Amino acid sequence: MMVALAGLFAYRQQRRSLLYLVVTLLGSTAINLYAKTFWHRMRPHLWDSSFPPLTDFSFPSGHAMSSMVTAAVLITLCWHTRWRWLVVAVGSAYAVGIGWSRLYLGVHYPSDILAGWMIAIAWVVSMNLLINPLASHAASPLEPPTSLDS
Repeated sequence: MMVALAGLFAYRQQRRSLLYLVVTLLGSTAINLYAKTFWHRMRPHLWDSSFPPLTDFSFPSGHAMSSMVTAAVLITLCWHTRWRWLVVAVGSAYAVGIGWSRLYLGVHYPSDILAGWMIAIAWVVSMNLLINPLASHAASPLEPPTSLDS
């Protein structure tokens, strides 16, 4: 979905929105990898699982972080559209569902999930303030262009 959105921004020559999307998504991945290496927190072993054991570290949760970044980026880009509240509802349900699945499977502590969400929100807000993806558009970059848009 994000690749299609990046393609749409490239096609419509919305460079600032494309830059925001790419930097935010790739940056969150880099932050997560660095944080896991920095904290070295082992995964919980709450019960036996049929899944193969995971060998990487657990803090912060990469799944929780990426789901929140995805939701927050879409919310940011849709904020000035009529789709705002639908995107907020669906994005929130998506992020909470991913977080809950990590707890249910026993591969993360609750603090891993919360840290992933908080880091993701801080990163998205920081990139929004730095890049300001909506600055060069009259409305949202996801609205269809009108004859007045350049």
